[in-house]
Amino acid sequence: MSVCLAVLIFLAYLVFIKCIYRRHRRTFLESLKHVLNASTCREAGGADIRVLIVTAHPDDECMFFAPTIIQLVELHASVHLLCLSQGNYYNKGAQRKQELLNSCAVLGIPDSRITIVNQKGFLSSFSFTQNPHIHAPFYTHVLYILFILYVLKLIFSNKLFTDKLLQMN
Repeated sequence: MSVCLAVLIFLAYLVFIKCIYRRHRRTFLESLKHVLNASTCREAGGADIRVLIVTAHPDDECMFFAPTIIQLVELHASVHLLCLSQGNYYNKGAQRKQELLNSCAVLGIPDSRITIVNQKGFLSSFSFTQNPHIHAPFYTHVLYILFILYVLKLIFSNKLFTDKLLQMN
């Protein structure tokens, strides 16, 4: 009985994924085409790519995102890093901050593109649920900014809209 249920859930999952793919196929193919073009044309392809990497602690950028960051830097993308804590759990915040800056320098991210949140109560620990009232407004603010940037990108990437805007001038 449980095997049949597992097979049924798996098949439902495959149908769901196929429906999502069909609905977003054009967008997916355009994104894939853009990534492939950027990979083949490294000098000019990544010039318009801007990426924000968000990590919870210093050292997450090299442990989890190093291959991605290296590839983006090779594509000449503008890579920015937002670290949500200074890593001061064992009172080694200054040391961990310097390690983060050194790691980013090796990965190709300049200091001017690194932001470390150093807010009281925003401590680095193994449990990130220490006080959700401190974290929630910050996350909401970051997500709001990212949403606005995404909407602006959608508006200005719409050829019909930009053509009409140019005709108005």
